[in-house]
Amino acid sequence: MRLLPELADGPIDPLPALDLAPEQERRLLFGAVARYLANVAGPAGTLLVLDDLHWAGADALDLLSALVRSADHPVRVLGAYRDTDVRARDALPVTLTDLARAGLAWRHVVGALSAREAAELLDSLLADTAEMEAATRVREKLGTLLEVVGDYDAAQGVLEEAVALYRAVGAADRLGHALEELGWVHSGLLAPQELIARLRPEVEPLEAAGSSVGLVGLCAMLAFFYGRGGQYAEQLAMAERARGLAERLGDTYALLLAQQRQGMALLALGREAEALRVMEAVVPLAEATERPVILCTALLVAGAVYEQRGEFARRRRGLARVLEINERREARVWLPSIMADDARVLFFLGEWPAARRELERALALGRAVNLAGCVAPPLLELGWLCLAEGAWAEACGYLDEAIAVASAEGDLSRLRAAHSVRAECDIRLGQAGRACERLTPLLDGPALREWGVQMVVPVLAWALLECGDGAAARELLAHGIARARSREDRLTLVDLLRVQALVEQRQGRWAEAAGALEAGLTLAQSMPYPYAEGRLLHVSGALHAQVGAAQPARELLAAALARFRQLGAARDADQAERDLAELTGTPDRRPSGVRAARPSA
Repeated sequence: MRLLPELADGPIDPLPALDLAPEQERRLLFGAVARYLANVAGPAGTLLVLDDLHWAGADALDLLSALVRSADHPVRVLGAYRDTDVRARDALPVTLTDLARAGLAWRHVVGALSAREAAELLDSLLADTAEMEAATRVREKLGTLLEVVGDYDAAQGVLEEAVALYRAVGAADRLGHALEELGWVHSGLLAPQELIARLRPEVEPLEAAGSSVGLVGLCAMLAFFYGRGGQYAEQLAMAERARGLAERLGDTYALLLAQQRQGMALLALGREAEALRVMEAVVPLAEATERPVILCTALLVAGAVYEQRGEFARRRRGLARVLEINERREARVWLPSIMADDARVLFFLGEWPAARRELERALALGRAVNLAGCVAPPLLELGWLCLAEGAWAEACGYLDEAIAVASAEGDLSRLRAAHSVRAECDIRLGQAGRACERLTPLLDGPALREWGVQMVVPVLAWALLECGDGAAARELLAHGIARARSREDRLTLVDLLRVQALVEQRQGRWAEAAGALEAGLTLAQSMPYPYAEGRLLHVSGALHAQVGAAQPARELLAAALARFRQLGAARDADQAERDLAELTGTPDRRPSGVRAARPSA
């Protein structure tokens, strides 16, 4: 009674101070609770209703178990808990298993409400006309939640009802929010151009009603899908429109959202330095205002710039944060793409087994989500990895599926990336003409500015060379190299320099080829990018063998072979081994003007 005097059977007499052992205090406390429940019981006994049992600690569950097992004061307990919030070794499932084995507990699973049942429940709880807007807003939140967890069909139905109700009550700001969410749902069901055609006409009527956060959100969403469809100028114009509206409102969230879309548009147009400045300003504000979606997008866009600059450690730190945020939000639709991005960086760093494990998990998750856009990123990266490993048929299968998905979605940036890797498969399979046909329509003109074009240029130049058009390859490379250097795109520059060396070698310009290889090796080793280094060493070894510098050729080919074996690049290793075998017994007669490149330690 010293612990809980309110549980006494009758009047409380003064109690002597006792020094009880913890076990004895615990036993007395359990007994007092049992007697209290017996005292308040009716003729049929006591029914104890407990919610959120997943939060109960071990001591509370021990008390519950003691009450259920009590022969003197039997208690019936109706408890509810979320099985998604408990693990097999937690105290709750252990306690319930023990009680079930004793015949004292039974489990009944209550399924989730369907979207329609949830909407009917909301209608019954918030039936008054005065509460219609509140009910609609809850419905809107339900649609957003369904979209986050990937139930697009249910989300669409709920949000379309919310849109209709907001129109009925003239709630312009909430209408903008609901249309924005409906746009994200449509993205899982429609191509970008179809989505834009449906929602773009909503902008002017909403703007006529005045600036609102909902309108900014709608414009920002449209900007995103202009970009997805490759309409980058329209993307930037819509993002800047959103930013102007946000600045007039003076709303921090709206401004962050508009800046986020502006940064994405600048990146898509090849204005990486401007995009990075915008996103690096967004990140701390998004953190301070707890805007996880905006924060994630800003980290991803800034990370894309870090990646192309070869700053792989910074890129992985950003991806780790984005992954942690979305796992906590249970936003499954984000995870396959984030995991694929991380695996690509692991590929660059030479950690191919880890990259494969992550990509296979990402693809399985993407297929489980059952949304086409979730499978395209891991398919593309698996195709690239298989190509490098020498599994060309497997690579073609992954890449052809990625191309089909990206085409259906109208995702120009991903389409360029997938076709670029697939074109390298074509070249290696002796189909350089097919590679040219595949890639030429994906250029954006001589400026080579748009995001994704940087992957096209080195592969297309290589294909042109293999088709016998060295002059066209040389011209394309000159533009590509100048552009890569101006935008600090070291990742693409490494591949461009390797192909430039092939062109110069084919045309007998040995010194120019050696200079390109030396510059490429310096870049690859500084990032580091081991596979690019191995390929450059291989080309350099072949160049030195061609000009009669047998000893440096042997050293370079041996270094390339070691790199390829270390990585698991089977076909590259086989070719390097054959080239090395052909030099056996060949004397060194190196000409003047060709300096041997040196492999890294």
